[in-house]
Amino acid sequence: MTISGGKIEGATGIYVKSGEVNITGGEIVANGTFNEPTPNGNGFNQTGGAIVLDSKAGYAGNMKLKVSGNAKITSVNGYAVQETLTDKDTSATLDISISAGEFKAATGKPAVTVSSAFLQAAQ
Repeated sequence: MTISGGKIEGATGIYVKSGEVNITGGEIVANGTFNEPTPNGNGFNQTGGAIVLDSKAGYAGNMKLKVSGNAKITSVNGYAVQETLTDKDTSATLDISISAGEFKAATGKPAVTVSSAFLQAAQ
């Protein structure tokens, strides 16, 4: 999926379980209540996050996120970007590349958060 403009707004912005997301512009705003992601076999539970990458069993995975340009990624109550595992032990996220853009998370939360499994795989 490529996003180069426009605005996506909702309780959760974009929830990814497989494939590549390339964002070069536009705005993603999540304004829902914050919840940690939980396993959902067909869909997702709202998290309040702007972009969620979920390593979910039964999905192809191979996720890549690339953010550049003048993209604006905002979560009112959660994380701007969250890489997580809801029911696996290993991350299916291959790469997160952020070279530009504006990221805002809820007060007291980091804008970007990743799982320990993703960090271990990156070493």
